[in-house]
Amino acid sequence: MFGSILKCVVVCAAVFAAASCGPQPKGGGVAEKISENTYRNEPFGLTVTAPDGWFVMDNAQTKKLMDMGADIAAPDDQRLKAGVRASMQNSSNLFTFFEHAPGAPVEFNASVIGMTENLAMVPGVKTGKDYFFHVKRMLEQSNVATEFVGDYKTRKIGGQNFDQMDVRMTTNGVTVSQSYYAAKHGEYAVGFVQSYINDEQRKATDVVIDSVKLDW
Repeated sequence: MFGSILKCVVVCAAVFAAASCGPQPKGGGVAEKISENTYRNEPFGLTVTAPDGWFVMDNAQTKKLMDMGADIAAPDDQRLKAGVRASMQNSSNLFTFFEHAPGAPVEFNASVIGMTENLAMVPGVKTGKDYFFHVKRMLEQSNVATEFVGDYKTRKIGGQNFDQMDVRMTTNGVTVSQSYYAAKHGEYAVGFVQSYINDEQRKATDVVIDSVKLDW
């Protein structure tokens, strides 16, 4: 089973559904803070900068949201839920940035999430498009109604080419747009997900994507 991109899908849905409840996390996530608003993950050669005023979620709270997301994606399908949770064991969070702190009185909290997943056991997955093939199948089985928008694209992130898949989902009457980016780096898939509901939020999340630097 393939989990990190799906995990990002469902955690964004979970954050939206639970925006007004739950504790507010503190801390800098799994990437180490190296300067004001800038974070570094050495194993994956990644540096990323959060815009001024954005909320940087810590790893413990991100995991709780991932768990909530798994329940949202497959509330009645124990096999699918087990597969999602198993795949989470091979995945790790690079960073989780939100435009506002969870619980802020906003219609939707735009976000950018960075993830990795170990693909050592699935050598047939060689590109981001290969990865998306399996992600789409999982989404189609999940409880999250998803519309796939257009064809795959390519976007250069941090000097590297990432495959891109765009989707839309409607949750609680609000239509959320998401762009997924994936590339294979060694035995890992490295992925990013940006979530937004309008052009202003898309431009704001683009700033995060464009800030990513990769030492590959």
